[in-house]
Amino acid sequence: MITFDTSLKSYRVWRFETVQPKNNESSGRVEGNEFIEESEVQKRDVSKDIYRNRYTMTDKDELRIVTESQDAAGKVTPIGVTIGKRVK
Repeated sequence: MITFDTSLKSYRVWRFETVQPKNNESSGRVEGNEFIEESEVQKRDVSKDIYRNRYTMTDKDELRIVTESQDAAGKVTPIGVTIGKRVK
């Protein structure tokens, strides 16, 4: 579920999962032609990673989602790419 918080001037995103995460809320923003969803996840060693999905409409019938993680040092690691195509 995605809503726009007018007081924060950003999108708030909630995930519904079968696993109980400590925090199932993330934030979203629009940069250029991408919608970027980010959530912070605390690891066992108490450090935090950022998990990010970048949504881009590559054309009118195709959505591309790039998933990546970013560690506390700022290193970004690609996790995967999902392509959704509209069926006509």
